[in-house]
Amino acid sequence: MRTLTVTTFQIRRNLFSVLVFYLIYSGVICILSVMSHIFSEGANSGIDIASAVFVLVTGLCCFKESFYFSQSCGVSRRSFYWGTVLAGIPLSLGIALINSLFNCLYNLFTPNILFHDLLFSDGGLRNALDESQSGILNAASWSFSGFLRGLVWMFALFCCLYLFGMMVTLIFYRSNKILKTIIGAGAWLVVIVLLPFLAYWIPIPMQAVGRFLADIFLVNDLIAALGLAVLGALFAGVAYLLIRRAVVKR
Repeated sequence: MRTLTVTTFQIRRNLFSVLVFYLIYSGVICILSVMSHIFSEGANSGIDIASAVFVLVTGLCCFKESFYFSQSCGVSRRSFYWGTVLAGIPLSLGIALINSLFNCLYNLFTPNILFHDLLFSDGGLRNALDESQSGILNAASWSFSGFLRGLVWMFALFCCLYLFGMMVTLIFYRSNKILKTIIGAGAWLVVIVLLPFLAYWIPIPMQAVGRFLADIFLVNDLIAALGLAVLGALFAGVAYLLIRRAVVKR
């Protein structure tokens, strides 16, 4: 019962943010539609990435204040954890569904290409990039199966981002100032220094890893959704280990 209470609390806590986000989202869509008609542009793309960033930020902000409040109300860490994780499911599904419906409506006025279409439609990412560079990037034709596949992929992506944000905020919450600095700097060093270094010195294994990840996340949207679900479960598992001994910091 307390788990469902936490879930309801987390969902209600984010409803106003979702409302404000989609008011801004709708305004941007209207502006882009008008600009597309004025300047006769072929298609728009990338606006749904804003939703992914919003879900990630929601995951980053889901812990500290809610955790303090739950502890003052006598809610166990286990109930708080499961309630917070479960709150991400309807949140991710709702945003994915709204995005998909918005895209259908938007395409009635101006062609719009979702990030899912860019990755998986008409030959995938490489073909889409080639077409965009030649100026002939077109929105994918609508189909119900394509709508459902895009919805499933987007839902899995948003769940994964929400749980990743939750894990990151727990890592920083449990760390002292020195460890926070090391983690923050280390993440950039891995991306900027270590990965290019490994790609230069051991190119064949790194290419194999790159092909493996591309086969999972960039070839088939349903397989990619499954891979994102596995990643989300991994992030949730790490978050569970971190929250077990989390204390209220005064």
